[in-house]
Amino acid sequence: MPEKKKFNIGNIVFWLSFSFFFFFILFNIAEDLFDKEGIAEKLFPLPEESPPIDTVFCDKIINRLEWTSYEGRNFKIEYVLCSNDFEDSQNFRNNMTVNNDIGEYYHAILTQDQMAMKKIVDAYRFIIRSQNLDYMEAAEMIVSSIQNIPYTLVINEPCPYRLGSTLFDGACKPLENMSGCCGNVMPIGCYSPLEYAANLTGDCDTRAVFAFSILKALNYNVAIIVSRMEGHAMIALNTPFIPENGDVSAYVSDQRLNKYYMWELTSVHPFGIISSQSNPETWEIVHK
Repeated sequence: MPEKKKFNIGNIVFWLSFSFFFFFILFNIAEDLFDKEGIAEKLFPLPEESPPIDTVFCDKIINRLEWTSYEGRNFKIEYVLCSNDFEDSQNFRNNMTVNNDIGEYYHAILTQDQMAMKKIVDAYRFIIRSQNLDYMEAAEMIVSSIQNIPYTLVINEPCPYRLGSTLFDGACKPLENMSGCCGNVMPIGCYSPLEYAANLTGDCDTRAVFAFSILKALNYNVAIIVSRMEGHAMIALNTPFIPENGDVSAYVSDQRLNKYYMWELTSVHPFGIISSQSNPETWEIVHK
């Protein structure tokens, strides 16, 4: 009996010591994990030097954007694409067929463009590091750059096209009155990320695919969500920071019940603010 008692005391000392050590480590990890700047350091490592303009011989497409984020912060970006990468992306998208799984289509065009999109990802990454943006500031900078580009309807039918009470009868380019229409875009009326980067023409799903490609490359836990009932697409973000000024019920859950908070891309709205007519229960995650 004395031997058994001695063994139990030793066990108690061991487990008390182990528990103290475990919670000490967990506290320090959690403190770093949920610190915005700590997450930013892990997501956006980049040398301080500005990424050079691509000097490889090719016909170049150069785009420059300037916009204002939600809190009045001004940003600008410049990136360079090779026209042959754009043509490869366009041809790949044109030759695709889509069954019932739209997520497979998104996955295919995202995978096709992944290498060529790195130049654009690095341009965004440079803004993040040079302006010392934290986790949510960086996401807001990226999403607001897309929201500030005028809406252009993209369909797999001819233009002009009437959607509800709105007639889209303008050219296939971003127009200030948002009447631009890009017709006969096969197979489903959705451009690839590289096509959007080159032409800046896109509606909800084209913008969602482009935003996903940038945010995913920067290690955000992001998803493309759609509502077949509303005929609409957005991105959604799984983040430890719930929307500060948005609707905390505006989220879609994955199979593990992780919450992905919705983010509208076709108008300038901060994280978590969606149309009052939109019902989160009609939305589903189709790619993440």
